[in-house]
Amino acid sequence: MKIKVENIVDMVRPKTVVHVGASTGSEVRHYLDSGVETLHLIEPLPDVCEQLVNTWGHQHPRIIFWQCACLDKEGEVEFHVAANEGMSSSIYGKPNLDMHNCEFIDKITVPACQLDDLGYIASLEVDLLVVDAQGSED
Repeated sequence: MKIKVENIVDMVRPKTVVHVGASTGSEVRHYLDSGVETLHLIEPLPDVCEQLVNTWGHQHPRIIFWQCACLDKEGEVEFHVAANEGMSSSIYGKPNLDMHNCEFIDKITVPACQLDDLGYIASLEVDLLVVDAQGSED
């Protein structure tokens, strides 16, 4: 059973949210409408992160954008870009994502960061952490 982020937001009513793997920001409107005061959107793909900034950067002064892949190390990592507008992109290539039936069209290098090292996120009282990282959530 898949739980929708929107349902969790409605139950928890968070004020500060960190969303790893924000993709195109499909949940952002719901976050803002639900009273989220500070929203950190983390997206590793440069083009998708730029789209997030262009779409949502003017919507709320407390949306902070981070372009990196959250891992257990800092530096750079090879990232497999999926054909579905990048939505199934991952640090893992085939066969790890065969279950998603996705095709990878490119490999790029993106910055890698540890979540607790991103600026002042470590010092925040985070009410909700959402991780949608295509199998690397473990």
